[in-house]
Amino acid sequence: MAGPGTLRPDRTFLGLALATILAGTALAMVRLGEPSLWLDESYTWWFTRLSWGDLLEATRIDAVNPPLFYLHVKLFAPGSSEAALRIPSVMAHAAGVGLAIALGWLVAGRVGGLTAGVVWATHPLT
Repeated sequence: MAGPGTLRPDRTFLGLALATILAGTALAMVRLGEPSLWLDESYTWWFTRLSWGDLLEATRIDAVNPPLFYLHVKLFAPGSSEAALRIPSVMAHAAGVGLAIALGWLVAGRVGGLTAGVVWATHPLT
């Protein structure tokens, strides 16, 4: 008997998964530029204003965030405003929702995948 991970997703599941990813992205973008930068975001802003060489050196000695985080923000932030600085995190959040759906689907089928995606999309700590 085939397990839930071996079944091909149908169009309904893919449509609901896409709707979950879009809803999670929209939730992450609500009030994106309204609150002032937090301390860790100010630190990220400072890091991403460095030249590439200085940024690589600074990430080598930073023990707080993974080294690729600052590179990700520097590459994908469309500007230096508060909202622009948060866009790469929104992109990572959307990818996280999609990965949660895929993992939930592999473990528990369609319902598990959609449930995992909704939990990731709506949980305040993600």
